[in-house]
Amino acid sequence: MLQIGFLIAVHLLILTQLRFEVWPEMMVMPYLMNHGFELYRDMIAPWTPGLMWILQGWFWLTGLTVWNLKVLTWIIIISTDVLIYLIAAKRWGKISGMISLISFLLLQPLFDGNGLWFDLAVVPLLLLAFHFNNPLFLAPTFLIKQSVVWLFPLFWRQWKRLTLGVIGAIGLSMVWFWLKGALGDYWFWAYDFTFRLFPRMPGHLDLAAWRQWALALTPALIVGAAALLKGKKEWGKFFSPSCPLQWAFWSALFILPRFGLFHFQPAIAFLALEIGSLYKYYKSYNNY
Repeated sequence: MLQIGFLIAVHLLILTQLRFEVWPEMMVMPYLMNHGFELYRDMIAPWTPGLMWILQGWFWLTGLTVWNLKVLTWIIIISTDVLIYLIAAKRWGKISGMISLISFLLLQPLFDGNGLWFDLAVVPLLLLAFHFNNPLFLAPTFLIKQSVVWLFPLFWRQWKRLTLGVIGAIGLSMVWFWLKGALGDYWFWAYDFTFRLFPRMPGHLDLAAWRQWALALTPALIVGAAALLKGKKEWGKFFSPSCPLQWAFWSALFILPRFGLFHFQPAIAFLALEIGSLYKYYKSYNNY
């Protein structure tokens, strides 16, 4: 465990040497919410409310400062570090766990990971959903970022549990905003505007230049090529919900509709797991 603590400390050291990205929404909206303004009714917020609720509670406890936002961000990142190691170590051994963790701590900062946005916030819950093969973890995740719908096909065999969880999460949030007198505003901005109106607005789609895509996709292409080299007998496993590479593919769609490296944070976590599994496979293959 000393090695894991050292690697996590290295990750934090890397982050402290980089510019911390402060998105204005992560500071302004929780401040307003803690001073009597109601989300959706008094301010435009085209997201589901989960992260805003977390930030509202966090700043109420700790105070509204950039440092406290950094601390929360780094807690999420450290939690992701720990989960990546534990999941990889349990599935493929301790060395694979360390390789996955090293891969993540090297890639994560490169993809604009030193700042809190919705994509970073959902990573721990997505890792839990992956590890336990349980769609109920996607319910609270959906209340943080709507793009989680891209991952719903992974649980088509458990569609009843998935549907129950998502409807339950949305239902409870609707009750909350009904009590606050903001139910109509909540439904419009979080769901109607996001899924029906926004996709048809000018400027909605921004896919950036091909050079940015080449940079962003290079790690995935390398890992994907290594996975394909395992041979045709192994290719069928790519379509299993237990395959990290498939989770990386679906979560990479979080990039839509507007390009930004930080949107790849969930995909990077699953790529790191895939790297650990590849080490286990090729080590076993060579021994054989």
